[in-house]
Amino acid sequence: MDINFARVKYIIDYFDDKPLIRTELKYRNDYELLISVILSAQCTDKRINEISPSLFNVYGSFKELSSANFKDVFELIKSVSYPVEKAKRIIEVSNIIHNEYNDIIPNNFEKLLKINGIGRKTANLVLSILYGYEGIAVDTHVARVSNRLCLVNSKNANIIERELSYLFPRKYYNKINPWFVIFGRYQCKAIGPKCSNCGLKKICKNFE
Repeated sequence: MDINFARVKYIIDYFDDKPLIRTELKYRNDYELLISVILSAQCTDKRINEISPSLFNVYGSFKELSSANFKDVFELIKSVSYPVEKAKRIIEVSNIIHNEYNDIIPNNFEKLLKINGIGRKTANLVLSILYGYEGIAVDTHVARVSNRLCLVNSKNANIIERELSYLFPRKYYNKINPWFVIFGRYQCKAIGPKCSNCGLKKICKNFE
C-alpha cells in the first residue's frame, strides 16, 4: 500500500469514531452562517462569536445587510481582522444574494464562487454544512495539520485541496475540515502542539 494511503487510513480510523463538530461558529440560520464564515477568515471563531450577535441584531437578513451603511457595519465588526475589507465584503455578498438569488444561498459551488467576496474555503465549508456538499475547505488549521501529517508538502490552499481530494475517498471530503480544524485548534496547535498525548504522533513529521 502506498505510504500516503496508509496514512489516510490511519487518520480516518483515528477520527471516524469521534463526534463531528462541523463548526464552532454560532449561527441561527443560513444567512448568519455565511456572514460568520466570511468574517472568520484569518480570525478566531471565538472573536466572531463575540461580535456577531451585535451585527445580527441590527442586520438580521441579507436584505437588511445589503442596504447597510459601511461605517455602521464597520463599527460593529471593527475588532475582527481586516474590518474595512470585511465590512465591504459582507455588504456586497448580501446585496448579490438578496437581489440575484432571492435571499437563498445557491446550492451550487460554481455559482457561489462567482460571488465577489466568497472564496473556495468559504464556498466549500458553507455548502458542506448547509447542503452536505462534498468539498474540502482548506484553512490555516487544515493546511498546518495536512503538512505535519505528511499528506501534502505545500502552503498553497488550492494545491492542498487538490492533493487531499486525491488521497481521501470522496465520502470524507466534507469531514476533513471539521476533523483537522478541531484537531489543529486544540491538539496540533501552531505554537505549543500537544505532541506527547497525540494519537497521530506516529505519522507526524514534527514528532519524528
